Amino acid sequence: MKIGAIILARLDSRRLPGKALRDLNGRPLIQYAFDACAAVAGLDRIVLATTTLPEDDPLARYAEEHGVACFRGAVDDVAGRFLGAMEHCGLDAALRYNGDSPLNRPALLAEGVAAFREAQWDLVTNVPGRTYPFGISVEVVGAPIMQAACAAMTDAAQREHVTKFFYDVPTFARTRHLRAGEGGMSGIQLAVDDGDDMERVRFVLDRLGEPLRDAPLATIGALARAYDHERGSKQARSGTTP
Repeated sequence: MKIGAIILARLDSRRLPGKALRDLNGRPLIQYAFDACAAVAGLDRIVLATTTLPEDDPLARYAEEHGVACFRGAVDDVAGRFLGAMEHCGLDAALRYNGDSPLNRPALLAEGVAAFREAQWDLVTNVPGRTYPFGISVEVVGAPIMQAACAAMTDAAQREHVTKFFYDVPTFARTRHLRAGEGGMSGIQLAVDDGDDMERVRFVLDRLGEPLRDAPLATIGALARAYDHERGSKQARSGTTP
């Protein structure tokens, strides 16, 4: 069984334009996604899935210059782009990785890949009933069920959000759910959606006392909480609204 990581990214983010190539402690944001996937045991390939827009040419060039395959597809039909990348690369299943999640944990992603290989589920996920932080997501999807889902999707939101259909119709796929243990960290924001999110991640990286690859999620979560507490205290003193 051939399982690859498909990293979804584009440069025309509304809240943080060009974020995939923005500098984060000396490296473009997208490089953290490449590095995380490279550290995931059980993957056969890493692919960037970006759009056909000329604006995304620099992102495609960056991937190719750094040894990452690139597939280019529709702008708004992200599910179709994801499936197209799977088919183009001959994958039996794919780990979906959002390019704005620089702190995702390779060990957790490997757990999802191993669970998929072990029982050949249609979908392995930790998204519904989230017990992990935003930006620490695991979704491994089989190619046949993704093909069937794309054929069955009925609205634009499902095409845009890739796996939304599976959560809208939970009986559609044989699904394995991953849950955090006691003391889960749901609600913590570790994905980069805007400038404040970028500064939160920078705060975490600046204070980690070990390589990012090996850092426990508990440590990362505690640092993110410390950032939010510090920022909230400063806002309270200045009289501004969080």
